[in-house]
Amino acid sequence: MYSNNMMWFDSFNQSNHPPNDIYEKIAHERWRLLISKSVSSLSKAYILKTDSWNESKSNNTTVGIPRDNTIIFSDICFQILKLNSVNTNLINSDIRSLPFLSESFSAVLDISTSDHCNYDEFKLILLEYNRILKQNGVLVLVHNSKDSIIWNLLTRLGIKSPAYTGIPPAYYFSTKTVIKDLLASGYRIKHTCFTNYFGWARKVINKIIPDSDRIIHFIAKKELELTNSLYRYLARQHVIVAIKTKVMGSSHLVR
Repeated sequence: MYSNNMMWFDSFNQSNHPPNDIYEKIAHERWRLLISKSVSSLSKAYILKTDSWNESKSNNTTVGIPRDNTIIFSDICFQILKLNSVNTNLINSDIRSLPFLSESFSAVLDISTSDHCNYDEFKLILLEYNRILKQNGVLVLVHNSKDSIIWNLLTRLGIKSPAYTGIPPAYYFSTKTVIKDLLASGYRIKHTCFTNYFGWARKVINKIIPDSDRIIHFIAKKELELTNSLYRYLARQHVIVAIKTKVMGSSHLVR
């Protein structure tokens, strides 16, 4: 993962989309629904969101979390973090070495954060999440999938995802490998699904789908219901909700 804050901040500033970008609205609604459903049973808990990108763009993906919980946002880039529009529980930190006590969180929300690291680092990050999660804590993980036939083809043609600006780097992981390493890192899998099928058609989506909250909600909800493993060959992102069941050796010293 890039540690140069200005590279992150430059990428952040270059990623502005027009207010009527339907593709972007569907993505934000998808993550809001995913997060609220995954942590709906939590009360008076500490929840960590591992980056502040969306919230610093004024797109609050945590709005559905019950209000008696405490949400903490971390981000490797201080300039992005300080723009967070949601709350003031902000920690400038690196997910490879989080500055939190062991077993201090009931949930960790990683919405395509750790896939900015290579896979060797990603495996260590899973252990770091295990360290800071309480027993039966929830890990919500979204990562770029390299199983998509469409995106493999487009990549070979030199066409990149609209979410990828080049800096920081984006990595794509095998669905089966991620599941295997989650199980080996002390988690059980509660839910999986596949999302983000039509990023390659963003301009078309913005023209043909009405700017309707009801329609945007319907599309986002349906994506989260696509659980058949065959969908991984079409979707750009894999969603996993996992539960910590075992305490594993961390990649870092226990704090």
